[in-house]
Amino acid sequence: MAAEVGSCVSCIACKWTTLGFCSLCNNTEELLNFLVRHHVVLGCCWCERCGELCRVDFARLSFRCDRRHVQRDSRGRRRMWRCNYSRSLFLGTWFSSVRLPLQTVCKLICLWLTFRFPRQNLIKTELRISSSTVVN
Repeated sequence: MAAEVGSCVSCIACKWTTLGFCSLCNNTEELLNFLVRHHVVLGCCWCERCGELCRVDFARLSFRCDRRHVQRDSRGRRRMWRCNYSRSLFLGTWFSSVRLPLQTVCKLICLWLTFRFPRQNLIKTELRISSSTVVN
């Protein structure tokens, strides 16, 4: 369900202003939690090697599985192994092909959706990025 907030549309629970959202973008962990809550990026992932639930590693922007597993070989001996699976938080999302920092991309999207045409020069100046980056 959507509600009108200023000149943009957002979910009912959110009451963000442009400056408030750009301020949120400065804190990577809060920004990632926001993106997870709004289903922009996944909040959990299953390990493709061992089938267990991976943990989120915000420092590395990835899902990680580092569980230890015990298996018995053909002679009945126990063999321990660590999974060491990791996958980007952004795999399969729009962010996977972006080379800018996450914070800059989110600010760019916010400014692009909020400001009216002509907005390219304003965004370029505010975020200190090239015109071609804004257009792409």
